[in-house]
Amino acid sequence: MLALHHVEVARAWAEPRPVRAALRVRAVACLLVGLVGCTEGAQLDLEQAAAAVQERDLAQAGNELEQAAEKTNAEVEKQIEVIADGTVEAAAAARAIAAPQEAADITCDGSVCTMPRADFEALLGNPLLVAAQLSVTPESHAGVTHWRIESVREGSTAHAMGLQPADLVLRMNGKPIGNPPDAALLDEVRSDAHVVLELERDGKPVRRELRCPKAG
Repeated sequence: MLALHHVEVARAWAEPRPVRAALRVRAVACLLVGLVGCTEGAQLDLEQAAAAVQERDLAQAGNELEQAAEKTNAEVEKQIEVIADGTVEAAAAARAIAAPQEAADITCDGSVCTMPRADFEALLGNPLLVAAQLSVTPESHAGVTHWRIESVREGSTAHAMGLQPADLVLRMNGKPIGNPPDAALLDEVRSDAHVVLELERDGKPVRRELRCPKAG
C-alpha cells in the first residue's frame, strides 16, 4: 500500500506543469491517508509538505516528505523489532510444550474430570498449550458454527477428558462457541473455571465436564 502512495508522488512530480500542482496535492493526500498510523511527527511533516505544495514551494515540500519518510521508516523498524521479540517468545513457548505434562494432575470419574485451578489458568494463559492439545476445524450447521475435532494429543488434558477425533463440539457451557469464538463465553469459562462440552459422536450426544476448584 505504501509503495503505491510513493508511485503517486513520483507521478505527480513527473506530470506536465498544467496538471502537476493538482496532482501533487492529491499525491500528498494519498500519503496522508496511507500513513494514518505513522508517528505524530511524520504526520506533521506530511501536513507541512501538503501546505508547501499548495504554495508551490517544491523544495520545501520535498524536504518535508523526506523527513516524514525517515520518521516513518524508524517506526516501521521499531514495529519489526516488536514482532521479532514476539517470535522469540513464541519459540520459547513452543519449546516448553514439546513434551507437555498437561494432564498430570487431572482425575476423571466417568464424564466428569477435575484439575487444580492453577493448572487450568496456566493452560488458558498459554494459547500454544491449548493448540498443542487438539486441532479443530469449524463447520456450519443450519447457520450455526460447530467445531469438528481433527486430532487429540495423547497425554493431554483433552485426551484425559475423553475427547476423540471426529467429535463435533456443539456447545460449551450451554452456548455455541461461534466463529470466531465468542469472547464473552471464553471470559465466562476462564472466570468460572468450569467447562461443560456438549458433543456429537457417531450421531449420539456425548457430555464432558471439567471442574477446576481453587486450592484449599
